[in-house]
Amino acid sequence: MTIKKQTKSKFFSHLHQRGSLLIGAVAMIVTIALLGATISHLFISKTRGGADVSNGNEALILAESGIEHAKYALSLNPAYSGESNTSFSGGSFTISILNTDFSGTSLPADQVRISSTGTVSGAGGTQAIRTTEAIVSIGVGNNDIGWAVGDNSLTLQWDGSNWTSISNPGSDDLKGVFCNSPSNCWAVGKNGTIMLWNGSSWSSVASGTGDDLESVSCDPSNASHCFAVGENGTISYWNGSSWSASTPSPGEDLKSVDCPSDICFAVGDDPTILRYDSGSTSWIDESYGSKDLSGINCTSDSNCWSVGKRFFFFFYILRRTGSGWSNALLFSFNGNDLDEVSCLNPIDGRCWAVGKQGKTTFFNGTSWSYLSSGSSRDLKDVWCSQSSIDCWTVGRKNGANLSILRWEGSSWTQTAVGVTPVQDLEGVHFPPSGGGSDIITVIAWRELAS
Repeated sequence: MTIKKQTKSKFFSHLHQRGSLLIGAVAMIVTIALLGATISHLFISKTRGGADVSNGNEALILAESGIEHAKYALSLNPAYSGESNTSFSGGSFTISILNTDFSGTSLPADQVRISSTGTVSGAGGTQAIRTTEAIVSIGVGNNDIGWAVGDNSLTLQWDGSNWTSISNPGSDDLKGVFCNSPSNCWAVGKNGTIMLWNGSSWSSVASGTGDDLESVSCDPSNASHCFAVGENGTISYWNGSSWSASTPSPGEDLKSVDCPSDICFAVGDDPTILRYDSGSTSWIDESYGSKDLSGINCTSDSNCWSVGKRFFFFFYILRRTGSGWSNALLFSFNGNDLDEVSCLNPIDGRCWAVGKQGKTTFFNGTSWSYLSSGSSRDLKDVWCSQSSIDCWTVGRKNGANLSILRWEGSSWTQTAVGVTPVQDLEGVHFPPSGGGSDIITVIAWRELAS
């Protein structure tokens, strides 16, 4: 009996141990499952949280974009009253124009409050919504006088509403124009032609050369520091009282010059790239690339774009960052020669380049893309405002119409000009802040907590 009891006891002991192990295993499985569910929940929550933050940031950018859009709309039409659910960059913005300040107090007649709400839709029907507001003043613009120039000494003036032909003492084709202010503009052209607009009339000024001049530019803050460039590598310099010409090496035809400050850049055939440093007495050769260059625009001393003849199926585009040049070719079956380039804003870096057969390319701050101008005529020059979404481009005449197109944020549109005889246009430029109707000044700004 004793032996049987011991055997039975061992049996129940083993059974108890196995039961304990089984219960422990089940407990461990349950624990692991709960831990996995917790980690999964945390991961999903973190992922959703990251997406929510990203969508919120994008909604804020949309709201701020709406403010800029409204500022531009008000510059063209002070009676602008806002808009709803305007699609933009993966979301939308809604704009309200209010006549009270942030505390609800009535604003003066020349001020309004812009309220812009950006919305981005997320997964599962969720929405990220952010609101930005700005109080702005609307002033009458005094920098609306811009110019377009062309063949047979045609000079057209923009007065904020219309283009009008203004007489001048010249007779040669004009190739380029540059304005430091509404009362200080230069126009250059064939046979060394240089003319000056003083705010009321054009007058001829000796250039010091008989070579054709293609382009002119001045230091934006110093109207006594200007360069005009042209054929045979000719460069003429304005020191505030007279023009004097020189021909630095390598002597190739120069097509465009731009001065973001007292530092200037010129480009041309072969290709040629020259830089004139502050206080220098000579030009430095920075030639780069393989194709003739015809246009250049610099948003700063160290950030420039240059364009030229096409490279197979590529738009030929070069960029200068820091102290060196690099290729920024754009592949497109629409690829063609580009003649000139201009940037909208030195902060966000948006730019337009224009060229043969109406080709226009757009840089959105990150990459270039081809966008049709809707015109088949060669486009020769482009100018973009530094303070608003406003660009003009000009080119070869289109039958009985002058080729003057305007970009106001969505598409290029042909501008009607009642001028005869119709001529090819070669250059266009406005003084700083020009091109619009009214000047919008931000007085106060806030972002509302969501």
